[in-house]
Amino acid sequence: MFLAHLSGRPSPESLETALRAGFVVADPGCVLVLRDGDRAVSAAVARARGILHFAYRLAIAPEVPATTAFEEGWIDAILTAAELASWEREGKLSPAALEASSSLLSRPPGAADLALERAHFALIQAAPDKREGIDAFFEKRPARFSPS
Repeated sequence: MFLAHLSGRPSPESLETALRAGFVVADPGCVLVLRDGDRAVSAAVARARGILHFAYRLAIAPEVPATTAFEEGWIDAILTAAELASWEREGKLSPAALEASSSLLSRPPGAADLALERAHFALIQAAPDKREGIDAFFEKRPARFSPS
């Protein structure tokens, strides 16, 4: 699972890249900028995240506060940078997934991203933490990932 952490006012391009991640968190004060001039988040990315009525949202309020974004399903959680760091320290996030997320989100969006994402996905599937993540999910307990 890839992780994206949003803060401030991410541009539509940055937001679109982040929304492609498997798990998206935002700072409490973050404002998602869906449209800025002629640049906008694509409807395909919105559909992939399960966002309904994207065109309506874009027309009425192209800037969405984190709390509203969470309620509408744009993001998966609202966490401060300190809380996210705490999750990392406590092993609530797989080290392999964090490394892959960092690598993918540091690159601009483009056609090569899909191939890179597939490669990272294959590496994560082979990681020893995969079984722990699946077991923790089905046992409804926090995962205990090994340090990287």
